Amino acid sequence: MNRSKLPVILGLCAMALLVLFIAIPNSYAKLQDLTAPSVSLKTQPRETVLWAVHQGSYKTAPAVYHELRGIAESLGLEMTRDEGTWVLLNKTNIDQDRLIEVQIPVDASALRFNADIKIMAENYGLNIGGAKTVDTSRRVQVTKPAGASMDDGFYWDVLYTELGRQGLNAVSSPIIVFSNVTQIDESCEADELSPSFALEVEGARVGLSSVLETTEVGS
Repeated sequence: MNRSKLPVILGLCAMALLVLFIAIPNSYAKLQDLTAPSVSLKTQPRETVLWAVHQGSYKTAPAVYHELRGIAESLGLEMTRDEGTWVLLNKTNIDQDRLIEVQIPVDASALRFNADIKIMAENYGLNIGGAKTVDTSRRVQVTKPAGASMDDGFYWDVLYTELGRQGLNAVSSPIIVFSNVTQIDESCEADELSPSFALEVEGARVGLSSVLETTEVGS
């Protein structure tokens, strides 16, 4: 080998190794982002919620939390916990066609104001809204880490795969649950949040609890 070319070859090798060491962590991070999260079983109690239907994107839906809180405060209603729920009413990736029912939990006295809440929801520019009772349910769920992609198809695949493995059936529309909703900005990037993706399962069948971690609401 020509000794005069040796430093050049060694330099190229060093650069190649540097690129490799930079690329590996980035590739590993992407792999970690798609690593299947653990699935848990959760009991959701019967509760009263304020709700409204949002038509639009995941980015604009958080604003509805603030609008529902405004309605609750106007009526002297308190949220029973700092949590909110999206129920995905249709299956689409087109933002302008997406329908999301947004819910916040409030005290049961809200039911007396249902007619007023519907009128107030219209005044807030919401498509439809009101107060209602949501029955007790059992949910399987996975939690998205903050900063991970809001690729909901990936998380639904994880849940449906687990249900198929356990021989259970989903009995609800897809559900996304957010903690600390009072801290969520009216417009934000969904990737920044850490929601739980959930599906209700047949309440009488509890075989999943022997395999999955069982949690109560608020734990």
